[in-house]
Amino acid sequence: MRVDGKIIGFDHKTELAVIEEDIPAHLLMDVMRIADVPDTDPELLGCYPLTERQIADIAKAARISIDPEKFEYFLEGYAEQAPGRPPAPLPIHR
Repeated sequence: MRVDGKIIGFDHKTELAVIEEDIPAHLLMDVMRIADVPDTDPELLGCYPLTERQIADIAKAARISIDPEKFEYFLEGYAEQAPGRPPAPLPIHR
């Protein structure tokens, strides 16, 4: 099973998920290291809150825009979907 990483941003005021950024596969191991994902979670089953320093380092490596004053960021893993099944979208509120 292949795991994809995503950065999820939650609005500080509403606590709704409003940002979803894919982590390129070639950067996932580096991002997991930056996020201090423990060696006991190689499949990225957990959800990891990111400090401002961590999200800044990840944003630089993945070339994504961030705004830590508005959003709280987490690293989450998503398993590859079975063939023929569309991925279940994360409810993003805009």
